[in-house]
Amino acid sequence: MTDSNRGTFNALMESRQIISSAKDIFIYLKTLKFLNKMPSAILYLW
Repeated sequence: MTDSNRGTFNALMESRQIISSAKDIFIYLKTLKFLNKMPSAILYLW
């Protein structure tokens, strides 16, 4: 690997990590909204 290729590769890996963490946050927020709408279901699951 040349240095420029390695830099591009590192940048791609970093952006992929950022995208995946953004997806995690999105899923987390959707889950929170879902749970806020369904308190009775939460009580049932407990």
